[in-house]
Amino acid sequence: PPLTSARLTKRLLSLDLLVAVVIAVGIALSLLLRQGGNGTAPTNAAAPVAAAAADKSIAVLPFANLSTDADQDYFADGLADELINKLSQVRDLQVTGRNSSFYFKGRTSTLSEIGTMLGVGHVLQGSVRKSGTHLRINAQLMNAKSGINEWSQNFDSELTDIFGVQDQIAKAVTVALSVTLGVGEFHRNGMTRNADAYDEYLKGIAATAVNGIPGATAAVEHLQRAVAIDPLFSLGWLKLRDAYFFSITNLPPEQTRDFRDLMVKALQQARMVTPDLPELLLADADEDIRLGNWLAAEKLFRQVMDGNETVSAVANAKYGEMLSEVGRSKDALPYLQRAVRLDPLSADLAANLTKNLLQLGRIDEAVAEADRGIALGDAGRSVFLRALKMLAAYSVDDRVKAAAEVRAGGAPPGPVFAEVADLLVAHKNAEVLSLIKRTIEGDVPPVALAALSLPAQLAGDPALAADLALKRVGTKVLTNPLLHIWLDITAPVRQSPQFKHAVIDSGLLDYWRTTSHWADKCNPVGENDFECH
Repeated sequence: PPLTSARLTKRLLSLDLLVAVVIAVGIALSLLLRQGGNGTAPTNAAAPVAAAAADKSIAVLPFANLSTDADQDYFADGLADELINKLSQVRDLQVTGRNSSFYFKGRTSTLSEIGTMLGVGHVLQGSVRKSGTHLRINAQLMNAKSGINEWSQNFDSELTDIFGVQDQIAKAVTVALSVTLGVGEFHRNGMTRNADAYDEYLKGIAATAVNGIPGATAAVEHLQRAVAIDPLFSLGWLKLRDAYFFSITNLPPEQTRDFRDLMVKALQQARMVTPDLPELLLADADEDIRLGNWLAAEKLFRQVMDGNETVSAVANAKYGEMLSEVGRSKDALPYLQRAVRLDPLSADLAANLTKNLLQLGRIDEAVAEADRGIALGDAGRSVFLRALKMLAAYSVDDRVKAAAEVRAGGAPPGPVFAEVADLLVAHKNAEVLSLIKRTIEGDVPPVALAALSLPAQLAGDPALAADLALKRVGTKVLTNPLLHIWLDITAPVRQSPQFKHAVIDSGLLDYWRTTSHWADKCNPVGENDFECH
């Protein structure tokens, strides 16, 4: 199809530099794997949560897989994940997010250390032994400070009874913590009661969690089977939608040719079954953002949080990201900080907060947050966070430090990005621009084009920088992985005619005008125009 301005700017303000730089730089995985995951907590891991652990707060650790088949890890992880989801529905209970709880998988940490790092008073842990269709589950509720076992129980059941066992464990925890339950609070709206569909669902989730990009195809296949078994499985449809999205953004286009339409269909199927499901509302908000329906997205985010902003780290993070995307970095900050407090060991959330701090010009704080995230030892996310540190260095025109971050991340899949960094260090701007122009004439992924925008800016060609950031993004990329257009250093991009047209086409100007909440770096000019600085 023809490249229209509207098609090119559907997701104008996406802050997915992470993907752009990762693909452009191609950081070697072998180097990253040495940064953590060796069974012990890194010495400079996340600082302890400042707030004292509340009595009615809990973290659910990954359950140990005691099955003879190591491949059953996915089932043990799924049990812990589902317990997190069930307990998170209890309004009087603070539950640590999945990323932070699963940080401790395979690590040696005491209950006291876990409680301090997560800011919780209790830890739920246990084990699963799966043999055919028979399950043996042990669950223990521990006091994180004293180490006292406050409740424990063994459950012997068949696979078809797993949903009842989950409810029993969740209810026992709330009784032990003296939490008052509302009617039906454990009812997991959108979850299947079919054991076979549930098993495929867990395998689909595990496929990308364990294998990353190579597991994308398997994830789609497992989740397709899950919803084929149970077409009313809303959460299965939503995870399938996520698997399509992940595949589109990470696999070659020829492998995902029909995935965009299938992704929309999956969202529609979930909506038909459970229109008010919080996970669905968040997915709808993502879709509204992609289409430039900013007001609708904001309404959905507020509906999910429903005045109780401490409930969901995911909702806070997504809303904060949207505010960042529309240029409201100051308004975004408390939501992103709250998300980190609720899920303190999530490297993803550390990256989100880092990006926003960069937009606010708080470079030192951004670098400190990136370092905290890297210390968590998540190999994949360390790539992203190092990319942000590179961006931080470029933001203050510290070319030497930026080049060092490229080297620290590993060797690129070609010399272009490292060569650009070295040429910038030598202030050979003309050679930088010549190299970029030669590069973009070849078969370069759109994400790499966007990643070269800031070097073009630093080399003294703001028109080329704007072109790379705003126009040269292929339509086969679902979300335009642009550079951080709200950084101080990217002011020339905001001054470009392409930027003004893109803001209008993306619906952003209407959003600013309707809400009277303008981007931090923009303001209205008369009734029908605006300017950015």
